Amino acid sequence: LSDLYDAELYALYLLKEQQGKGLGRQLIRSVAQNLLEENYSSFMTWVVTGNPAIHFYHKVGGQSVATKEVKIGNEVVDDIMIGWRDIGVVGG
Repeated sequence: LSDLYDAELYALYLLKEQQGKGLGRQLIRSVAQNLLEENYSSFMTWVVTGNPAIHFYHKVGGQSVATKEVKIGNEVVDDIMIGWRDIGVVGG
């Protein structure tokens, strides 16, 4: 499924005390703008199930596409692929 997207957002982190201030929305819009300038039209990211960031990504136009199991250390967890087929909708 990741073949359906032109690019991957590998990581985006904000300190807890900086969350809720609109900085994440600004960052994701900046990422989208830079991708558009480089002629990309879509992108995706993987988020561990249960991570509150999933709600953020949905609010800024991402859609849950698929899940996969990944091993982190000795633990197996589910990752959710969140994708934007149209970069133009990023940021909501």
